Amino acid sequence: MDLKFIINDYIIIWYLLFQTTDSEELNKIKQKLWTNHKEEYNNIYQDKSTIFEDYKNYIPSDDTIYNVVLETKKYEKIKSNVEKYRKFLMSTWDANKKSINRILRSILRINIVPYDIFIVNRNLNILDNSIDNTKNRGNLVIGKDDNNFINTIFNLLLTILRKEIKVDKETKEPIARSIMELIVLNELPTRLTNKSTYISGRVELNDLKRQIYPFWLMYLGIKKEDLNKYMERDKITFNIDDYKYNKHLSRMDIEEFIDFIYDELKK
Repeated sequence: MDLKFIINDYIIIWYLLFQTTDSEELNKIKQKLWTNHKEEYNNIYQDKSTIFEDYKNYIPSDDTIYNVVLETKKYEKIKSNVEKYRKFLMSTWDANKKSINRILRSILRINIVPYDIFIVNRNLNILDNSIDNTKNRGNLVIGKDDNNFINTIFNLLLTILRKEIKVDKETKEPIARSIMELIVLNELPTRLTNKSTYISGRVELNDLKRQIYPFWLMYLGIKKEDLNKYMERDKITFNIDDYKYNKHLSRMDIEEFIDFIYDELKK
């Protein structure tokens, strides 16, 4: 998986103006801009979709409010903090991407498009996946107040899988979300650290993940004689005799596996 971490002034400013935040400092900036530039403030709301279409060459139809923000000392501080945040994320990704990509390729068995990760102010506490893909690249916006940067990388990966693996939301969404957690929050960090992280994830998905787990081990290619060892490692128990070992699962890709689980759990 290819992640490119990007800083763009227009994107930083747009999210500063329109993303809700609990930060008193940011809200004061927004209130002052609103008071002095109501019309310009309202007019740039529609800029979001067009900025991402060609962020390198983007020129706003009205750059008044962007220029006002760019010329303030407070924006200099915000931009400096965003640059530091980008460096932390980039260094964390660079240190782990080779192992992460090797592991994800072996688990997913499908291709994922490269992603541009646009960095904004951390005080916004946002991970925005609402931007459409452009030019065969995905787009995400991140600004999270979390100093555990590897967890931020995992959350980015989880969000990417939710965008790229398409399922019927009415029927397969809970199964897909459970399997994506098994991939990114459980199996991936377990392999990276050599320590089971199968207790991680959303509590409301625990029961479903337990139902999937025996088939998940088969999908990963765990041999029948080794299933007990993995149950002990992950502290998830099941009666092996209740499940017919299915070698075919280890030859599926992740989308085929989601379909299999949906059909299996309907029985």
